Amino acid sequence: ISGEEYKIEGTNPGELLYNAPAAEEGVEIKAYQKHYLKVSMSVENTMDKEAAVELPLTNYKGYKAFVAEQNSYLPIQTGTNGVVSVCVPPHFEGEVVVSFVSPSYWRAAELISYLSWLFLAIYVYKTYGTKIRKGKKNVEAVCNET
Repeated sequence: ISGEEYKIEGTNPGELLYNAPAAEEGVEIKAYQKHYLKVSMSVENTMDKEAAVELPLTNYKGYKAFVAEQNSYLPIQTGTNGVVSVCVPPHFEGEVVVSFVSPSYWRAAELISYLSWLFLAIYVYKTYGTKIRKGKKNVEAVCNET
């Protein structure tokens, strides 16, 4: 986390690295795979109450826990040390995919940045490109006179 400028308050960065997922009693993680900001896992909750599974991901705004079989989302909370904690319903069994979904305003900001660069490039081309082309014509005219 480098200079800890993006650290969630109350998080100990030394405890975040290389942790395995942790499940409450009665919850079994049958399969687990982590790839960057995405976690896929098969989970079974045999309890009569909701239970939590904590994942080694810092719980920044934007994480979603999706259950494909039900086409629904599971709630996410901040767990121990600021990690993602997925709330697994009672008697649940299925595949859960937890991934980071960028907010739409990030996409809008990126579009504004791209358009700004495009307009800047067009402006520079129109402003200085014509001067360069005129300069070349003047040089060619001088060269042709001799």
